[in-house]
Amino acid sequence: MYGTLEETEDRFSETSDDDERNLFYVALTRAKREAVITLAERGADGREQLPSQFLGELRPELTVREDAEIYEKSFEAQKGIAFAAPEATVPLLEDKEFLNRLFLDHGLSVSALNNYLSCPWKYFFTNLIRIPEAANKYAMFGSAIHDALKNYFMRFLEGEKKDAAYLVRRFRESLYRQPIDEKDFEEMFLKGAKALEGYYAAHAEAWGINKFSVEWGIDGIFLNDRIKINGRLDKVELLDDAPHVKVIDYKTGKPKSRNEIEGKTKASDGNYKRQLVFYHLLLNKFEGGKYKMTSGEISFVEPDERGKYHSEVFEITPEEISALQDQVLAVSDEILNLSFWDKRCDDPKCEYCDLRQKMRS
Repeated sequence: MYGTLEETEDRFSETSDDDERNLFYVALTRAKREAVITLAERGADGREQLPSQFLGELRPELTVREDAEIYEKSFEAQKGIAFAAPEATVPLLEDKEFLNRLFLDHGLSVSALNNYLSCPWKYFFTNLIRIPEAANKYAMFGSAIHDALKNYFMRFLEGEKKDAAYLVRRFRESLYRQPIDEKDFEEMFLKGAKALEGYYAAHAEAWGINKFSVEWGIDGIFLNDRIKINGRLDKVELLDDAPHVKVIDYKTGKPKSRNEIEGKTKASDGNYKRQLVFYHLLLNKFEGGKYKMTSGEISFVEPDERGKYHSEVFEITPEEISALQDQVLAVSDEILNLSFWDKRCDDPKCEYCDLRQKMRS
């Protein structure tokens, strides 16, 4: 039935305030020019159904009754198409070329690699086309901790050895610049201040024994004529037998066991260990192998339940480096060929795969 809604408005406004009638009126007035009202003659149980009483209250001159049989026959003929599973989508050549250029320009960092191994669509949205995401309070906390340590060690390199209070002040300033609400700010600040004071007490005596560099960015390291990798290392210590170095990576959150770091436990993804191997691969190829990474350290800035601080040191084997390089090249090939285009990851609740599904609809 069709009706001009402007002409029926007065009719409905004169009726009672019955909830159902009001809902019917609101539904009709959502349309701008006309509304189509459909009803089934029989329900799912086969019983005959009566039309709503409100249909009879519409002014006859404002409605047009139509036979739905023509639409039913058309639907029946095309039902197989309407309910068919979606066909695999093939990206346009122009899109593939554009995405390839993005990948080859960006290169692959270890965080991007870990994201891809977790979910290709997480990598796609986060690292390739780089859709902005709102950081949660824990991510902002980790960022502020890293900023505070970076600032502290930069001053150290300038000849100023600061105390724990300075480290906490730098943390507070960095956290204050984050888009965090007042309640979360107080929670995160108290947590971070306590952690940094303890971390300073546990490690400060050893700081400065070796020369070091902080936030060392390495970019444009080519594994072949196309594929490049890059990274930013939290801290690199130059050992006595230079050019040998040790890479230190700071982590917030609950300390992990050695087996967890290496990916040997059921719930572990091995991302932390992969990160150290990746840094080794970077340094091996930096300026023709100018530096030799002898070990990598995962240093947890927060203590365990007993207040103890943990660090785990690993020596990286040639076999691990070779295996990671092969993995990087294999993943790069999948990205360039868009082999993941019609796949989902193993997480049925993955928000990135859901976003990809919305792109297809």
